[in-house]
Amino acid sequence: MMSPNVFSSSFYCFYINSVMDKMATDAFEKYDTNKDEEITENEFSGTKQAFSFMDTDSDGKISLGDMRDAFGLAPLSTPRSNILRDMLRNSFHNKIQERDKDSDNSLDSEEYVGEKKNFDRIDQDHSGKITADEMLEDYLTQNPDIARLISQMDTMNMLLDALSYMGRSDSDSYF
Repeated sequence: MMSPNVFSSSFYCFYINSVMDKMATDAFEKYDTNKDEEITENEFSGTKQAFSFMDTDSDGKISLGDMRDAFGLAPLSTPRSNILRDMLRNSFHNKIQERDKDSDNSLDSEEYVGEKKNFDRIDQDHSGKITADEMLEDYLTQNPDIARLISQMDTMNMLLDALSYMGRSDSDSYF
């Protein structure tokens, strides 16, 4: 039986993928003005940067497959694309500050209250100290559904950025 968390994250991923596919198809249909199943730079009214982003195989034209591929790429690094990741990192940072006796923004083995095997696993650089970033990466490794959710949110924000590059201002109508 699937847990509610796994179901909701799976449903969310399905929903986001459906939305991304619709957005890619809508964007393709908007720009393929002569309906020849490809978009040339002359048909595209967005920026050259957006065209290059969408032309995933760099052949000088955008097919529907290119558009879908572009909408499924790893997220761009944008200030808003890491909101959930940053919230988790801040939460771990706050937990560290609660136990950090020497105020070095990390936990050594004496400050850590868990099992030694967990300390060793989290301390990825084997420095003898655990940072908020190490806690976050370990948390995401131990919770792949949360990591997948963050990835999907990053992808959604990448798509909003791509729409912004194309000059679309009605992205709110998709959500």
